[in-house]
Amino acid sequence: MKISSRRSFLGTTAGGVASIGLLGPTDARAGDPICPPNVCSLPPMGLFGIVRRQLLRVSVFNHSSPNVEPIGIEVLDAGGKLLGSEQIDVQPGGGAFADFDPAADLPPRDRMLVHVAVTGDVPVGATAEVYRRRSGVTEFPTTPCGTPAPEARMSHGSVGLTRRQAVRLSIFIPLNQFPTAPCGVRFTITDLDGNVLAQQDTEVPEGTGAALEWGPDSPNFPQLASGERLQIHGTVMSEQPESVATTLEVFDARSGVTYYPTSPCGLPLPPV
Repeated sequence: MKISSRRSFLGTTAGGVASIGLLGPTDARAGDPICPPNVCSLPPMGLFGIVRRQLLRVSVFNHSSPNVEPIGIEVLDAGGKLLGSEQIDVQPGGGAFADFDPAADLPPRDRMLVHVAVTGDVPVGATAEVYRRRSGVTEFPTTPCGTPAPEARMSHGSVGLTRRQAVRLSIFIPLNQFPTAPCGVRFTITDLDGNVLAQQDTEVPEGTGAALEWGPDSPNFPQLASGERLQIHGTVMSEQPESVATTLEVFDARSGVTYYPTSPCGLPLPPV
């Protein structure tokens, strides 16, 4: 088994980069706790449903450590049975993912409840995405339990884009947060190798917002085949990341319709 850190075609990647294989059910581990005692402090993930036409991708991103970090991923059912697990190494300033296929053997119209836990020596951002088996389109992202738990503004792992999807990073500065000057902001979209795909610096007055978009109309957006996915990570840097509101939004590049919003990572803006 190998990890992938870039883009994949339903479990395999383009450009010669290998993906983790799809994992089916493994031996039962009934009776084990779904989370260790110090997990689930942020966020308190319960269970979510998955059906046969859907796959599960769990991605992580390493913002906090200058070292390569080994990260464990476990997928369990509601009874604590281990459905799949993987150990991946995450580079500093980069990310990786593992794909799982827990519902492969379900009858049509049945659904399975699953829980995802991510563990390591340092907090990392992590995202669990349920996506369509054939088209690759993410149906929803959520945040798995993490040990140690990251700060809320650092809990984002990555999300996958297909060939007709775009991403928008946005910020809104509430009133009375920066009354004397605009807030300095830097939007950054990277791949899981840490390569910058789009970046913009701006200043945002209080009571207003700003956004950066990147998608198929951008000059450096790759040519994706049908069903192929490109994992991206969004970061919004600002002077006071704990005091601003940010959103990462994936939307249809043709119609403009939003598929889902989630939260990017929020970091302090480096001093000039």
